[in-house]
Amino acid sequence: MKIIESSIIGKKSPEACEDGMVVTDDFIAVIDGSTSKTPKHLNPDMKNGRYAMMLISEYIREELKAEEQEQWEQMPLEAHMEHYESQGMDHKSAMKQVAKDRGVSKRDIYRMLLELGQSD
Repeated sequence: MKIIESSIIGKKSPEACEDGMVVTDDFIAVIDGSTSKTPKHLNPDMKNGRYAMMLISEYIREELKAEEQEQWEQMPLEAHMEHYESQGMDHKSAMKQVAKDRGVSKRDIYRMLLELGQSD
């Protein structure tokens, strides 16, 4: 996806803007924040509208990571390793990336590969 032009202009300053965007390879989420009408602040460092926009942005990013991790976990470990090794990664680097994709330690991947009889 190629973004040609992007602009978010807040009412006061960029730091106080209640609007935001989350950009990924697959989609763009535009967050139209709200202007807080209450004097009570959920976060003492920013207005509620800005805080809500930042929470929503963070949730979208984290949810995407969880979804991607789930997709990798559905793939057989051997196929996941082959995915990276076929791109020229050495075995150790592929194990490191597979561990990162799945949210586990390299030791866990090594152990699983040993159980499958595929560790070098």
